[in-house]
Amino acid sequence: ETVAVPEQLLPPGNAYVLEVRGDSMIDAGIFDGDFVVIDSDRQPQRGDIVVALVDGVEATLKRLGRLGPPIVLEASNPAYPPQILDPARVVIQGVLHGLLRRY
Repeated sequence: ETVAVPEQLLPPGNAYVLEVRGDSMIDAGIFDGDFVVIDSDRQPQRGDIVVALVDGVEATLKRLGRLGPPIVLEASNPAYPPQILDPARVVIQGVLHGLLRRY
């Protein structure tokens, strides 16, 4: 699916859009079906919401609790415990820059 992103929601440099699946970030205002704009050039900092690739197969949107070691990925929903991961298992692919929602 092609998603039109308003220019003001695009960071300078490289970016991409992902559709959110699941409810792990609802307390951050990010809901199932939302589209997130990800800045793939920005260096992640503690507290940023990031896209992390875990074990080369699972992309997840979580808050970066700690850059490591270990890396801690935190959901914004108390139903999900933090993920505490060896840095060798995780590639941070980008930082949340914007959000699009359909009504």
